[in-house]
Amino acid sequence: MSCITILCINKIKIGFIFSFLLLLSVSFAQQAEIEMSFVGYGKTYERIIISLSNTGEAMLTDVTLYIDGSAYKTIEGVSPPNSTFEDVLFLEEGEHLIEARTPEGAYDSISVTAKGGEVPTPKIEEPTKEEEIEGEARENLLEIIAENILGIFAFFLMIVLVIIWLQKRRSE
Repeated sequence: MSCITILCINKIKIGFIFSFLLLLSVSFAQQAEIEMSFVGYGKTYERIIISLSNTGEAMLTDVTLYIDGSAYKTIEGVSPPNSTFEDVLFLEEGEHLIEARTPEGAYDSISVTAKGGEVPTPKIEEPTKEEEIEGEARENLLEIIAENILGIFAFFLMIVLVIIWLQKRRSE
């Protein structure tokens, strides 16, 4: 082999090694980020619903939740980037710090208050007879218009055409 061939092969090897190192650094540059938010209460105020979102570029595995500094539970599995899931926590009454940590280094925390008692169900007022009749009349009118929209359009088009014809006839 000539020197030129050996130099070309070495440049190709160096190029492959450089490309590999560049790709390796890019894959390590992906940041692991998690965002936790309070969704609401369950049937009782001690049942706390939280939302966990993978807001980073890296896959997250095994999210461990801590309540007031003590490990509460680990949610096993994989969470791809831009994914969200919810979880329910059962807490004693009082103010609590909830932390989420992953092996990839993602971290977030929120403070929530667990109170005693059941969450009241909202009361839905029944519509009065007059509101029901008015609502039905409005729905019927909209149905009639929707069913006959082509006819209504044709009617107005005919009126416009007659007006244009009369205007032309008058100008002659």
